[in-house]
Formats: sequence, C-alpha cells, structure tokens
Amino acid sequence: MENSQFEVISFKERFYKMRSHETFLILFLIVILFLLEEWWGGSTYSPTLVRMGGNSKELVFAGDIWRLMTSIFLHAGYLHIFFNGYALIVLGTFINRIFGGFKFLILYTLSGLFGSLTSVLVGQSHLSVGASGALLGLFGASVALSLKPSSLLPETVRLHMKRITLINLAINFAISFLPMIDIWAHLGGGVSGFLIGIFYIKNGSSLWQRKLGKPITVFLLLCVALSFVVAFKSEKPWELKQRLTFRYKYIEELDTTIAIPSLLRYQAIGDDYMVRWAEFGRLSDDPMMVLLAKQTFDPLNNTSDEEELLHSSMRRRIFSFQPTQWIKKPVIVKGYGFLALESSFIMKNGVRIILYHQVKNSVLIQVEISVLPGTPQILLEDLSQIFSSVQNTSQMI
Repeated sequence: MENSQFEVISFKERFYKMRSHETFLILFLIVILFLLEEWWGGSTYSPTLVRMGGNSKELVFAGDIWRLMTSIFLHAGYLHIFFNGYALIVLGTFINRIFGGFKFLILYTLSGLFGSLTSVLVGQSHLSVGASGALLGLFGASVALSLKPSSLLPETVRLHMKRITLINLAINFAISFLPMIDIWAHLGGGVSGFLIGIFYIKNGSSLWQRKLGKPITVFLLLCVALSFVVAFKSEKPWELKQRLTFRYKYIEELDTTIAIPSLLRYQAIGDDYMVRWAEFGRLSDDPMMVLLAKQTFDPLNNTSDEEELLHSSMRRRIFSFQPTQWIKKPVIVKGYGFLALESSFIMKNGVRIILYHQVKNSVLIQVEISVLPGTPQILLEDLSQIFSSVQNTSQMI
C-alpha cells in the first residue's frame, strides 16, 4: 500500500512538471480560424465553411483531399468551439503530458484525419467540420491507457482512470447519435486513436518512435499548413466579404450571354419540356444560385400578349415558391424592344428569391437568383448586373 502511494505521489510530481504546449498551440490555431470564419461570413454560414476547407464527400471525391485535414480545425458556431475547446484543454493536456509533444501531435492529427476519411467513405453528411474526430482519438488513447498496464501510469491511477473512462465512453457513444453529430467521424477518430494508443504503449521506447517521431510530426504539420494554403488559394473565402465580380459567359445551348458572379463555379445545363436552362452555383456550397431559362413561343401579336405571357410565367413561378414575405411585388420594366417583370420575396426556409422574366421577339427568358439566409449584404448590391446582361445574342446585329 505504501509503495503504491509512493508511486502515485511520484507520478503526480512528474506529471505536473511535464509541458502541454502543443495542446494550446492547437487551441490557438482553432480560435484564429474560428475568428476568420466569423469575419468571412459566419461560422454557421455553409459557404464560409466550404471555402475554408469543410469536409464534403462530393468535393473530396472530386479531388479536394486536403479537406480531410483542414476540416478538423474548423467549427460551426460558438457552442461547437466552446465544448470542443474545453474538451481539448481537459483531455489534451493529460494525453499531451503522458505521451509527450511529438506523439500527441501525431495522435491528434492522424485521429482527426481518419475520422474525416471515415465520414467521407461511410457517412452521409454533405458538410462536416470540427475537432471531434481528433478529440475522440485522444479519448480512444485514454481508453487504451486505462485498459492496458504500462509504465506510463501507476496501477492505482490506471484502475481509477478505467472506471471513469468506461463511463465517459458510454456517454460519448450516446452523444454520437444526436442530430447534427457526425457519428462516423467520431467512430473513425476514436478507433484510430485507440489503436495508436495501444501502439504507443507497446512500443514506448522503441528506436522507431525515438528516431522517427520528430520527422513524422514535422511532416504532418507541413501537411496541415499546405492544406490551408491550398484551401485559401483555391477557395478565396475572403471573397464572401467583397463586392461581387462578374464574368460574362455565352451559353451556346441557350444562345444567350449572362453575367455570372465569379465565385460561382458549378455549372449544369439541361433541357426540360422545351425549356432550355443553365444553372450556376449550389446553395449547399455557395451564397447564391443563378438559374437561366429560355423558351421560344409562336410569334406574339402585340404588347398586351407579351404582358400576359410575362404575368402568367411570373405567377406560376411565384406559386411554386410559396413566398412568406414580399420584398418587391411584380413590377413591369420596359426597355428598348423588350418587356420584363421583376419580383423578389423570402420563402419559409429563409431563402431569398429574386425573379426576372423578360420577353423579346417571342422569346421568354427567365433569370432566378436564390440567396442563402445570412448572406452578407455586400454580395447583394450588384445583382441587377445579372439581369441587365441578359441578351438574346441571336437577335444581336
């Protein structure tokens, strides 16, 4: 009994002399990135999360493998970063002191990476961010420490830790099934952390760990840094806080030119029931989506027929959206050789819809802009440029 007490006292003295700077380095990085999220549109604004490196199955499969790394340092909302930050301080400082700085950073990074990879391969979430996979990896390592006797912990401490860890394991497992929680990132991170912890315990003083720990850590940190360089260079998240720039694009299938916001890169073109259309952007990834549609009718006799066609077309689209709040009711716009109707409103889900329908030479052109809730006002100031750019190039001389 006296011997075990001496071991515990000796362990405590060594433990509190150990450093945990790496834990606070990670916390500092997470906080800095969170502040950038808030500045570039908001930490719960999905276009910001996508552009800063959120984990997306579709985008990863399209080649953005760097998202597997960047996503583990991003957070969605104040509660998210608060609870993960608290868990990092409590659990991270303990694991950091037990295993040491290099092993801790390897454990944290690889657990987060495997959590992201599991989420992409097995999960169904469109967008995932957060340090939960990495934190569950730290927890998995603590489970390994509590289950397997080693020189890292006195037996008395290990047995006490085992009881607490098993209770926390049940709590974390239950939490993983809550809505908005990426259970596969939790499982992937937790299992990988447990296996890495077992490896550390079995090979605590091996030549491999003593010689390769530092270069592996440096390599992983370089991967993290490079991932964010690629993310910022390719995604340009700061554009969400700047006025829109446009690129003029000729759509051959519609024989029409339109000004498209440069930050919208996704494009799809189709043909439904004699209506040719082109779509730019997606609300799942972008602050807005632009739909251009074109339909040709038999020659119209007079202006009243054109007005009737416009109003009929606008009524159908408004009915399909079922607005809950009007911003601008349909207003006639007359220009040289054409008639147009403009309207805007907000739907039940908060998405803002801006409609522009134009008739020229028996051709109906429809432009519809869907704007995500929370989109910075500066991005809405120049949207009229999209409407003014629309022109039927087949009629140009």
